[in-house]
Amino acid sequence: LPPALTALCLGQHFTQALGPLPAQLQVLNLRLCSHFNVPLGALRPALRELRLGDAFDQPLQALPPTLEVLVLGDALSQPLQCALPPALRTFQVGNLFNSPVELPGTLRSLSMGDSYTHLMELPSGLRELRIGQSYMHAVPPLPLAHVCCSQ
Repeated sequence: LPPALTALCLGQHFTQALGPLPAQLQVLNLRLCSHFNVPLGALRPALRELRLGDAFDQPLQALPPTLEVLVLGDALSQPLQCALPPALRTFQVGNLFNSPVELPGTLRSLSMGDSYTHLMELPSGLRELRIGQSYMHAVPPLPLAHVCCSQ
């Protein structure tokens, strides 16, 4: 990959290992990669957005502290072995994820899949919330602009 690359978006049939990522990479979008399930390796400190496809089910190494958007696909069932970054504004997990997470106070948009059952301490600045059908805990009063609950 070119060393000056800042954004990488790969298509539906991509399944290969990525190799070392460029130091300047800010966006890694594998959301359309419907068969990609290969460990990512080390994520670069400049990364601000990480979107993974619905087949991805690999442990994630340390997430860069500058990461603002983290979208994990439907197949991810691995517990997150690292803390969510302090700069995170958008966090979305798919339907198979059901491991406890500690949400950063910077979070503005949260979408949890249908299997998620753990009590969450929701950040006071949260504006968008989507919770799945298995979440049975009360939602505290928040300045939410958009709420969606699965049936």
